[in-house]
Amino acid sequence: MLKRVDGRVVALVPMSWLLRTVGDDAVYKQVLINKGLIEAVIQLPERSVIGAGVACGLLVLNTNRRTDHIKFIDATGDAFSERDRLGTVSFTTEGRHELRHLIDSHTASDTLAVVDSDTVLRDGGSLDPRKHV
Repeated sequence: MLKRVDGRVVALVPMSWLLRTVGDDAVYKQVLINKGLIEAVIQLPERSVIGAGVACGLLVLNTNRRTDHIKFIDATGDAFSERDRLGTVSFTTEGRHELRHLIDSHTASDTLAVVDSDTVLRDGGSLDPRKHV
């Protein structure tokens, strides 16, 4: 599937997939990591994906710019989003700009960790942002 992609792809995935370190999912993640395709992993706030009954994250892949590190971003804070009276989360304009900035940044912060791919592989290929940020 990625052979047809030229550039950046953002995939919405369940957090459980990002955590999984065994089976076919783990093998697939290891291939993505070894090929340097994973640019960033973003943890989304709960209830930010309407209709999803599980916590979700974003997997940012880039076929043009291979990398030997992965950026882990925690986008669960108030700086990124706001809740309406029903508790549904929506990203603010400033929050979307901040996410774009973090994806392009190489400087660690309270919401961004830049981790060497070998470290992630030694950890079994878990792509859980909470382990790093």
